[in-house]
Amino acid sequence: MLSMRGKKSLSTLLSLGIAALGITANMGAYAAAADTGTAPVGKVTLSVEKFTLGQGYYLEPIQVPFYQGENGANLLLRAIGEGNLRYQGTAASGFYMTAVKDSTVEATIPAYIQTRMEEKPTAREAGDEWLGELDYSKMAGWLSVVNNVPPEVGPSDYHPQDGDVIRYQFSVYGYGSDITTSQWAEGYVPFADKDDLTALVASINSSSSKEEKLKKPDVKSAYENAYSVLENLESTQASVDAAYNRLAPLVDWKKAFADAGSVSGWALSAVETAVDKGYLQGSEGKLNPQATITRAEFAKLLVNVLGLPLSASTSSSFKDVPKDKWYFSYVNTASEAGFISGYNGEFHPNDTITREQMASILVKALGLKGASAGLTFKDSQDVSAWAKSDVEKAVAAKLLQGQGNLFNPQGEVTREMATVVALRAYQSYPSSHPAA
Repeated sequence: MLSMRGKKSLSTLLSLGIAALGITANMGAYAAAADTGTAPVGKVTLSVEKFTLGQGYYLEPIQVPFYQGENGANLLLRAIGEGNLRYQGTAASGFYMTAVKDSTVEATIPAYIQTRMEEKPTAREAGDEWLGELDYSKMAGWLSVVNNVPPEVGPSDYHPQDGDVIRYQFSVYGYGSDITTSQWAEGYVPFADKDDLTALVASINSSSSKEEKLKKPDVKSAYENAYSVLENLESTQASVDAAYNRLAPLVDWKKAFADAGSVSGWALSAVETAVDKGYLQGSEGKLNPQATITRAEFAKLLVNVLGLPLSASTSSSFKDVPKDKWYFSYVNTASEAGFISGYNGEFHPNDTITREQMASILVKALGLKGASAGLTFKDSQDVSAWAKSDVEKAVAAKLLQGQGNLFNPQGEVTREMATVVALRAYQSYPSSHPAA
């Protein structure tokens, strides 16, 4: 049995844990509040768990933004609505919620908890719509951990910090001993730190490309394995870490490539998008963002970014693009779409593409027409005559820029530079284009 100090702290923990449920139970209300135009201060990872009842997640891990001056009670009342909770006190002081609306009554309590219970679990009646303190046992209620540590404040005094991982858990017996180890409760079993894995899963669940990511069999398998590990209260730290190490490289490009840190700041967003959507791939654990890109590689990148169906042709558009090369279909597709042309029947697929060549391909890909203003770069005279009009159009359309008043038309293009430009082309790609 807890001391009076422990009981007081437990009450605080219970109120904070239940408050978190309101943060996530009605994301539509939360999203509506975010539409006020106020920028969020940061975001936290939130999950609400009923693992002790064998009921999985009440709310799966997600990322939630928060705003200046908000505390746990404010978030709860705004997000879930008063009709979905019972509480004492006010948002500003002594806020304490006693129950949350939840009609799932059937429970399968893990054996390691049942062996500790002095009495058999009590049953909730069918039709009971509220889950809170004293359900299933006299010690039951909601607890929470913030960054894997039980907090010492209630929802009125809890102010979220960017990056916090907040896990709210229903404790069915032992004042938290069934779910965690703390100064108030010694855990019944060793409990693993699941914060990193929870945050990783939350990043997937909150991603606009979640569905696309999970179409990949290896990602889906690793994602489902992560859930299995997270929902098992007896998972070892080794199994949690293994699940993280399996999933992270598949969904977080910075963890997938050893040289991710060498991507230039101005290219980070584009590279992340390209890797996330599968437009850009690495080799042997490296992305090589500073390496030059060949004409064939750029053709593939642009075809992928623009979502063009690959050509089914079995005859080559160029005599130096044989059928047994990986780039055969990509070059044919770009050629048939009118993006690329060669010289004397050759494409020179393995040559590094230059900036003026890239400009010409982009202009043709986007079907840019009309006259453009002349170039004002110091090295404008270095632009090849055949490329001058296309470079002017590409610069006018802001697909390409110079640096230090130089365009460097013969300069080689790096993989990160090509990625940035290809995504700019995607944003400008007209649906009316014949290749669309």
